[in-house]
Amino acid sequence: MFNSHRDAGYAVMKIPDGSGADVGWMLKCQLAVTAHDEAGRLRDATSVQSHGALDDAYGGYTGELGCVVHSDNSGADVALWAPNARRVTLLLHGGPRGGDAHRMEMSESADDGVWRASCGGEWVGKYYQYEIETYHPWGGGAPDGGLGGVVTSYVTDPYSRSLSADGERTHICDVNAPELKPTGWDSLKKPKPPGGGEVFEPTDMAIYELHVRDFSALDESTPDALRGKYAAFTCDGSVPVRHLENLAKAGLTHVHLLPSYDFGSVPERAENQATIDHGWLASLPSNSDEQQAAVGAIANDDAFNWGYDPVHYGVPEGSYATDPDGSARVVEFRSMVQGLNKIGLRTVCDVVYNHTLSAGPSDGKSVLDKCVPGYYHRRNMDGFYENSTCCNNTASENSMMERLIVDDLVHWARDYKVDGFRFDLMGHIMLRTIIKARDALASLTMEKDGVDGRSIYLYGEGWDYAEVERNRVGVNASQLNLAGTGVGSFNDRLREGIMGGSPFGDPRTQGVLTGLFFAPNGFIEQGTADNQRDRVMEDCEKVIAAMAGNLKEYRFINRKGFSTPGKDAAWVGSNVGYAAEPRETVNYVSGEFTFTFIRMGNSID
Repeated sequence: MFNSHRDAGYAVMKIPDGSGADVGWMLKCQLAVTAHDEAGRLRDATSVQSHGALDDAYGGYTGELGCVVHSDNSGADVALWAPNARRVTLLLHGGPRGGDAHRMEMSESADDGVWRASCGGEWVGKYYQYEIETYHPWGGGAPDGGLGGVVTSYVTDPYSRSLSADGERTHICDVNAPELKPTGWDSLKKPKPPGGGEVFEPTDMAIYELHVRDFSALDESTPDALRGKYAAFTCDGSVPVRHLENLAKAGLTHVHLLPSYDFGSVPERAENQATIDHGWLASLPSNSDEQQAAVGAIANDDAFNWGYDPVHYGVPEGSYATDPDGSARVVEFRSMVQGLNKIGLRTVCDVVYNHTLSAGPSDGKSVLDKCVPGYYHRRNMDGFYENSTCCNNTASENSMMERLIVDDLVHWARDYKVDGFRFDLMGHIMLRTIIKARDALASLTMEKDGVDGRSIYLYGEGWDYAEVERNRVGVNASQLNLAGTGVGSFNDRLREGIMGGSPFGDPRTQGVLTGLFFAPNGFIEQGTADNQRDRVMEDCEKVIAAMAGNLKEYRFINRKGFSTPGKDAAWVGSNVGYAAEPRETVNYVSGEFTFTFIRMGNSID
């Protein structure tokens, strides 16, 4: 009745050929597999994960998704990939909040699983949501892969390009309409690489990391209405802008912005953001406990967060815009990029495709999981959603999640002229996804796209751990798999050799620059003098490898007098050197996640 093979006690099955099963309908239902004995008695049962079947049946869709406004503003077409939905209704809204919705039933194509509808020109500039009826594995209320049921969810578009405040509704707009472009946007010219030329090599980059809000939030030289906003980067003569100008003159080439897509941890409307009296804080004694208590009390509702909690990948964060409703965020993000270019700097965006803030059928910040439940997120063998990245892990091994990542990167490069991307926990993304993204970005041209994709650099955290470790889910974008791709990853080997220990050990553990052997701190037991001497010499080999671009085949004379390749620095099989070319490694020493400068594969922080 079925073909199967066993791996670690699990059986892989398929529907037999000629069974007449309606796979399309089955994917819209709750499915279970039961085991019976020879007498027909039920012995076991389990639910079914359908992501593989969804890919087989519908995962090759390459057409338009999201909202496309007609060139003459006569209307808009909306398309949502949701092959396991039973019914989808387009809810059109006249404003960003409140009011009754105009309902429009959407039609599904049985061939591609896409639901479509069109609206008239009167809706351009307005807003919409989807009402989706679908089976969800959490439909019974438990986020554990069980107790599922058919639910009705309300959700924005995964391919949103503009939003109302707090991502409540998708804004119907054409992001390339003339009115959404600052003056001179189409003719914007990028700063030249050091030494001239057209293509920016990663080894020529000097990158400075900053947070959009921190850049100007407390700066009195920035107009009050623009503090903490994208527009602060356009304020000629302000202290923050002059600071970047001076850094550019000193050799800085790129600014890396911490997450600036739509994230969920900050209320976007100013009236909903908790504030604190800074004068009162300053009046307290320096040893008072009241400062921390006061700040902690508002932390969940104030205007600050790092932003590693994505909701809509393809829309600028609204709290950084002067108006979080509608397209101001689009115009102002572009103005920020334009302002940085004027200073002589290019822009790198931090992207977090490894997880979403929320999942489930009811949370207001859940988007992908409402549209195609159980598909966009990685599930373990028991049906639980993986959360090793701190939230709901995404599954780039599934074709439409992979497509979303590639489409989104191209969108930011083409529509916002972003020059590079720093991937959070890149090892949790499949290598094939990163390669597809690299190739798609490199194919962008000035003539066709207004962007030269040859200068776009990809790099990130290539940590290999949890469910993706050692390619258990598929070949992942971890450090050892990236050699030869031209994609960079952070080099923790140098950090641990220089600083000592690891982020998970005692911070007082010493290394090359923190006194190991030569100036023991005496706070912790680090072994005998001979043991410390051996370790500091091992750590010095990590430094040698890093200074040579961390190349795995670069040979040097090790501490024992033997010629050894970088991959065997410190000890045989260490994989200290793992890169095939210098651009594939980002050396840093001052923290787990951050760095400032890249020079010939090395960093200064």
